[in-house]
Amino acid sequence: MSLRNIFPDAYAEDTPLLKAPEEEDWKPPKFFFWIELAIFANVYLYGFDNTITAATYAVISSEFDAANAASWLTTSYLVTSTAFQPLYGRFSDIFGRRICFFVSTSTFAVGCLGCGLAQDVVTVNIMRAVTGFGGGGLMTMATIINSDMIPFRRRGMYQALQNSVWGFGAISGASFGGLIADTIGWRWCFTLQVPISALGLIVGYFFVSDQPRREGSDGLLKGI
Repeated sequence: MSLRNIFPDAYAEDTPLLKAPEEEDWKPPKFFFWIELAIFANVYLYGFDNTITAATYAVISSEFDAANAASWLTTSYLVTSTAFQPLYGRFSDIFGRRICFFVSTSTFAVGCLGCGLAQDVVTVNIMRAVTGFGGGGLMTMATIINSDMIPFRRRGMYQALQNSVWGFGAISGASFGGLIADTIGWRWCFTLQVPISALGLIVGYFFVSDQPRREGSDGLLKGI
């Protein structure tokens, strides 16, 4: 005997499998602004880093006299970013949002700092791969955290804002990458990203919790 025969009302064709969350009375949870600040800092860096390298890789390869290795400045980042991006979603379900947020943000910052301090093109390429490991989780964790906090039908506005921040970061990287490289040096194109990562890391430390949030709760907020 099937469950449909035991519970006929529960399996009626007009009965949804999932109950819609109470969206009409939804209000942004406590510390919502600070959580958005932390994840939007990462979203901005995700767009900024993707375009600033294109504006500086020729300068970097010229300084190290390594034109043949110039393509790896972009490729090493894309390989690790693409490989680990889908894994952050699964890992965040297993280990929690907080630790995955910290891993992606801190690894991205370490990679950028390593690029800024590198003394040869091989080190730059390796650190770009490290940056990609963290960069793969910046946008992913921002989307997941917002999905945990915001009801489905209200999510579009915040997703649009997130995409706007990403676009602004991409425009900034493309616009100012060459200018920074020609004035204060290409190393600052990577080093300047570290303070923004630190901002997201510090704010996230205080307000992003380990536990994934369920609808109607404040589980994403630390200490609640």
